[in-house]
Amino acid sequence: MDSASIGAPASSCSTPSNSAVIEHNHSDIFDDDSDYASGFDSYPSSLISSGTLASRNVNGRRYFSRRQVDYSLPYDEEEEVRLDLLHRIWTLTLEGRMFKAPITGSPDKILDVGAGTGLWAVDVAERYPDAHVFGTDIAPSKLPWTPPNLDMQLEDIEDDWVFPESTFDLIHVRSMVCFVTDWPRLLTQSLAALKPGGYIEFHDFSPPFECEDGSLAPSSVLSLWVKTWQEGAALSGRECGTVGPGMPAMMRAAGFENVVDEECKIPLTGEKPQDKRLREMCMCMLRQLLDGAEGRTLDMFIRVLGWGKEDVEDLIARVRSEMLNSEANTFSRVYIVYGRKPL
Repeated sequence: MDSASIGAPASSCSTPSNSAVIEHNHSDIFDDDSDYASGFDSYPSSLISSGTLASRNVNGRRYFSRRQVDYSLPYDEEEEVRLDLLHRIWTLTLEGRMFKAPITGSPDKILDVGAGTGLWAVDVAERYPDAHVFGTDIAPSKLPWTPPNLDMQLEDIEDDWVFPESTFDLIHVRSMVCFVTDWPRLLTQSLAALKPGGYIEFHDFSPPFECEDGSLAPSSVLSLWVKTWQEGAALSGRECGTVGPGMPAMMRAAGFENVVDEECKIPLTGEKPQDKRLREMCMCMLRQLLDGAEGRTLDMFIRVLGWGKEDVEDLIARVRSEMLNSEANTFSRVYIVYGRKPL
């Protein structure tokens, strides 16, 4: 869909129940891991020194590229603020819990895949001080401080994993829908890295501004913005619209058992909820969409879809205006899915 196609202006979830890469000698963390220790320690430096990790500037926003793959969400201070808002949304959604998987006692080793700003990894490390927590991301961590039991590491989770088999009690995957090109492979590698009886837990959102009562027209700016962004993501090899509802089946196909999936809705535009927690979720969600509209749109629409800069700037302004002024009742779905590696 091109710029002409968009045209000129014309309920809550219930809860059951350092900037530098940190390098370690992992011999005191894992058993029988001589291959792992050498491989893992060399991985971060090779990721940077090989020149495979690069950044580019689009209209003043910074984006990452990795092995000739360009990522269409920015990596800069504005994006970090948005990601911190998302962390607040998930904290409210889970009502203060770190995860929903029925793990008893204190986990020994935890992996946070695509850790982003690292807030979940910090929180879970502080919640479980006897656990060893690993946070991995393609971008270097900017955390000024981390708990002593947390290691933030550079790693592309679409590469071959360097973790030994049967290492983790829990693998946490959050807001990675538009960053993964091969979910079955990620799930297969996760299954291998989990201990028998360990859990993987997946948290993500559907594309925003769904509407069930007809109050948002399919021809609205918001509807067409989301649809066009998804078309660009598909051209980039990333499926964003069906991963959430399709995750339970993918997990079972990969070999996980006792798969549990939960879904709820966060209202966005239209009538605001009376419930205090859900209302804060709604306002945080709308805020991060407003703040993220520019970063989400610039690279995808200019580089992938071939729009002109002025058309994109006009679109962003109209999208933000409709977010604030729409009387349509729209929402985003929340997906929480977890499953266990067989004993």
